[in-house]
Amino acid sequence: MAGFSQGGAVALHCAYRILQQPLAGVIGLSTYLLNSGEPANATNLAQTPLLYLHGQRDDVVPFRLGQHACAALSELGVSLTAYQHAGYHEVPASCLELIQTWLSERLP
Repeated sequence: MAGFSQGGAVALHCAYRILQQPLAGVIGLSTYLLNSGEPANATNLAQTPLLYLHGQRDDVVPFRLGQHACAALSELGVSLTAYQHAGYHEVPASCLELIQTWLSERLP
């Protein structure tokens, strides 16, 4: 499951709070955590890895919100791979290879 911006927030919410089964992985792109009172699914937290990418100069979803999301999910036990790029609210071509490699390591 993957999402960019608000779609990423929904993907993270579904993967770690809504779904009843772990996923092969989640990709969050320039995103943040939704403020929700729903408890996290401990199994999904432990078994669904996350690839997180965010631009340091993002003026739509501030970079600090991404840092907060990564810190919070790491504290909850998510296996997290995080990358930052020098760009804005975007997925630069340089990140596509990172995404492809991460996916190929997790999907048959």
